Amino acid sequence: MTGNVETSEVATLNVKNDHKLISGIGVVHGLASNDELLLLLTITLGLSSFLTVFIGLTIFTIGVVFGMVAYGLIIKIPITKLNQEKVIKTINISIAVVTLVYAFYVLFGGETINLLPFVNEGLTGALLIIAFVLGIKHSLDADHVVAITGILVRSPSTKRTITLAMAWALGHMFTATIISGIIFVFKEAFLTAFLDNFEIIVAYMLILIAVLTILWELDIIKFGKSHHHHPGMEEVEHDHTH
Repeated sequence: MTGNVETSEVATLNVKNDHKLISGIGVVHGLASNDELLLLLTITLGLSSFLTVFIGLTIFTIGVVFGMVAYGLIIKIPITKLNQEKVIKTINISIAVVTLVYAFYVLFGGETINLLPFVNEGLTGALLIIAFVLGIKHSLDADHVVAITGILVRSPSTKRTITLAMAWALGHMFTATIISGIIFVFKEAFLTAFLDNFEIIVAYMLILIAVLTILWELDIIKFGKSHHHHPGMEEVEHDHTH
């Protein structure tokens, strides 16, 4: 006598060069100003050493990668176990709506929101420790989280979620490091002239991501969409090129 195995058809996002895509999102994010990076630069600039700035930014980058990978796992593992397409679709559409709201909040001059706002309070210690902790905090800025949550949720496996999170973080820090070098040279003159405009670029990118996510979840566009019957609670990775 055999029992029936419950199956659930779950859609996943399988796009060729998806790591380059999410890294590009990170690159755009890296253009925008943020409290953690400026705080780190304040500490390192006080030492008047570009080498110290570079070391601080390297550790900051490791913190960003660590924070984003941890976040990706926190959201992906429960989704994988849930294995319910209707619930996942509702979650992603809700995230897209929040993304739209946040984008317009930024466009109307709103300040960056962070999921760990208390971390800066009384933060002391060695530069490397501060840089790592601030990197983790920075990875959880609201604009970062809302931009890539939908992609991470729809990734075909936990392994892919990890590598996508890393790709975003490295793309982000690529431009953030370049911007930081410019800040080191030009300081306040550059900050006043350009960084506010970068926030607007990020806001428009968030609107685009939110709209595409909603259209994708409603099956209006089907770019990279694959459906799979996953038996029980097992997670199966499928590699497809679309």
